[in-house]
Amino acid sequence: MGKFKAMTESAEASRVLVKKMPEEQMPWVSVIMPVYNASEYLMESVLSILDQTYKNIELICIDDGSTDMSLKVLNKIKSNYPKRKMVIISQENSGPAAARNRGLDAATGDYIAFVDSDDRIEQNTYSVLVNTALKKDADIVVFGGTTFPNEMPLDHWITRKLTPPNKVYDKANAGKTALLREDSSKPFMWQHFIKRELIESEPRLRMNEDFELGEDQIFIFSYFPKAKKVVYIETKLYHYRVRESGSIMNKYNNMKTKKFDIHLGIVKNVLNYWQENNISDPSGEMVSYFLWFLNNDFQNFTQHLKIKYAKEIVNIFSSRDFDLFPCREYVFGIATEITTLAEKDIPDVLEELNAMEASVGLIEEEIKLTMASKAYKIGRLLTSKKKRIDEEWLTSFENKKIF
Repeated sequence: MGKFKAMTESAEASRVLVKKMPEEQMPWVSVIMPVYNASEYLMESVLSILDQTYKNIELICIDDGSTDMSLKVLNKIKSNYPKRKMVIISQENSGPAAARNRGLDAATGDYIAFVDSDDRIEQNTYSVLVNTALKKDADIVVFGGTTFPNEMPLDHWITRKLTPPNKVYDKANAGKTALLREDSSKPFMWQHFIKRELIESEPRLRMNEDFELGEDQIFIFSYFPKAKKVVYIETKLYHYRVRESGSIMNKYNNMKTKKFDIHLGIVKNVLNYWQENNISDPSGEMVSYFLWFLNNDFQNFTQHLKIKYAKEIVNIFSSRDFDLFPCREYVFGIATEITTLAEKDIPDVLEELNAMEASVGLIEEEIKLTMASKAYKIGRLLTSKKKRIDEEWLTSFENKKIF
């Protein structure tokens, strides 16, 4: 009850602050929405922004070469809301990074926010965020969210990312520390309410258009270190739509090496930016994050690819003056494995395939010996037919080769 009362009082104080300011002095918020074939969800998403209790909003929609009715839907909404500032930009399909960059170029607000075209936000979102930013003098406000529809399976890590604490970072290196220590700092850019000056001040920032996957990670690791004050609030303002298909991430789920090469590119870009701008990592927290980021896919590779990529990972970090050690305890084993593998010679692919085939041969022989044993035969007699294994399938080894 005490926690609810505190949150209510905080929200009320924010509203009072806005009401005391003349409208012409209230800051403007530029909301950037890239749109690509999202006509099914656009109405709900756009109206959640246009119907905000906070009125000084410019909504910038970038239609990225949609082939459905998205552009027509946007134009219809704009005609129905003549008093709201809604900018529609149409371009050839160039990817989400290029679309967001067009939005950043067009933005005139004091703050930048991002909303994806299939998501929605609470009606008081920008009242809460503007007031929090003003009261706390924050460069970035990180806020909470929920997922929908509820029947979709959900990974625990998403819930963790969408549940920030109530916390303020304002000491030395506040932005870098907040970025590396708080789960909600990454990977969702739409969870951040950003002072536009942070992006436009030198070095001026834009998203890397060479990436269609992970470009937001590169951008986040660029603007966070520039922040002198980052405020986290647990208020859940954003509603993130979870979909089984259709996202760029799903496109790469079955292209493991391609996806991993892109992830290595993300790491290279972040390290380059940090090195060029003299951003250090003495405690190894940034290195630790990226080792964890790479490890999930790394563990699924064969020994041949593991050694190849281990050499590349070590070179990526060391050539930019970032070592794998020191690192945090939770990735110490990963760093040790990678550095050990990097010292090995890459095995001949044919030798590795032969070793795998020999391993399969041993398994086949063990199956034959087991089925010929007395214990197996007695067990089979004592087992009902419905529960017996399919021996014909089990011994059809030629149909089960792994390469």
